Amino acid sequence: MLADMRTTSGEWDTHILAHNNRITLNSLSAINYSFNANARQLELVRGDVLVDVVTDPENPFSVVTKHGEIYALGTRFIVSLDEENTTLSMLESSASIQTWDRGRKNTDKLIISAGQRVSMSSQGISEVEEIDTHVFSDAWKSRQLVVENQPLPDVLDELARHRTGFFHYDRIALENMRVSAVLPLDDTEKSLQLLARSFPLRIKTFTPWLTIIDEVDDGKVNSTSR
Repeated sequence: MLADMRTTSGEWDTHILAHNNRITLNSLSAINYSFNANARQLELVRGDVLVDVVTDPENPFSVVTKHGEIYALGTRFIVSLDEENTTLSMLESSASIQTWDRGRKNTDKLIISAGQRVSMSSQGISEVEEIDTHVFSDAWKSRQLVVENQPLPDVLDELARHRTGFFHYDRIALENMRVSAVLPLDDTEKSLQLLARSFPLRIKTFTPWLTIIDEVDDGKVNSTSR
């Protein structure tokens, strides 16, 4: 609530900061920022931010989270924060990523190039993954969620950020279902229907405030009821 900039559920917001640096906040995201003559720094408190940086070697740009710091060496990237990880998806140019230990002392360090994604956590830096930069850029423009082999509960967590109300489901029961899809974030009902077509799920929406998602036998027809 005290962050310099934040968004509510389902809200996306773009800001032009000093020196024409542009940021776009996803749903339920929050940042603090500090710009001065010597440095430009964002603190991602929660959620996701798309950053378009104006390169200025004399005025470095960085994004910090509880897991570490990202130093922009180029122009365009996405930073996502959850309880366990900070994920950097590099869309253009490159960035340097460095983790912190509990005392906020620098530990692992790595340079990430366009078309790569990596996560950092208290355990260090993950292996580098290859991504399609066009898919990720288009997804942000169209407000879509791109997932590749992600556990279904994690996907439902993300959809819940873009929806008024509460999802109720058994994480353990759904954990083995893996999702690879592009889902609309501004139409979570459609996203749920798409998931129900691909997995043995029963989705019941009782009010705008409560949706229950259950696993059903493979032989039964998936359905959504109110």
